Amino acid sequence: MHHMEGFLKLNKKARAAVGTLAVVTGVGAAMVAGGATAANQGTTTTEPPTTTTTTTTTIPPLDEQTVYMRGTGKDLRFEFEGIGGSDVLVRGEPLNVVNETDPQGVGPHTFTLLSQPTIDKAPNGRKCFTPKEICRIIADWHEFVPPETVNKPVVRVGGPGWNQKGTKRKKGDSWFSGQQDEEFSQDLTSNQQRLRFFCAVHPNMRGSIEIEDAIPTK
Repeated sequence: MHHMEGFLKLNKKARAAVGTLAVVTGVGAAMVAGGATAANQGTTTTEPPTTTTTTTTTIPPLDEQTVYMRGTGKDLRFEFEGIGGSDVLVRGEPLNVVNETDPQGVGPHTFTLLSQPTIDKAPNGRKCFTPKEICRIIADWHEFVPPETVNKPVVRVGGPGWNQKGTKRKKGDSWFSGQQDEEFSQDLTSNQQRLRFFCAVHPNMRGSIEIEDAIPTK
């Protein structure tokens, strides 16, 4: 049974898919000019039709940086896939968060930015949801109303993008997901050297990724 059972579902957001884009250029109707009669020869000449050219260009999917919520039961975890296979985050680029888990089996999740001391002191298990503990505090940030209402699925603090880490005394950026295949994305704008994140529904789910200012080169 997952923790904070009432901290439940939102309406499902359609997952944005990056696919193949067909670009068609040079489209036009063939133009035929005819019926011109030579004044003195009494003959009719017809100009040859204009040919049309159609070009199809395939645009490959964009390379992205994404944190996935994955697993079942006690194996719930965050997994990261960076730009070009990198194991670091790139500042200024979008950071996507995708929930691939089944809420019927494991419940919802949050992706919450926290300070390292706050994560280190967060208790596992149900104790994290007791008053004055961080899981209960994050539920308040999301304006959770028992048994199943989350009034604020996205908590933005400070400037735009993923930038503000929270503590027990200060809100941090956070996203609540209650549906499988939900996705949320915004630019990574944090000025920190490492992004640390936490799930307030499953306090054993914790992650930390180094941040760089440019796309790494191999």
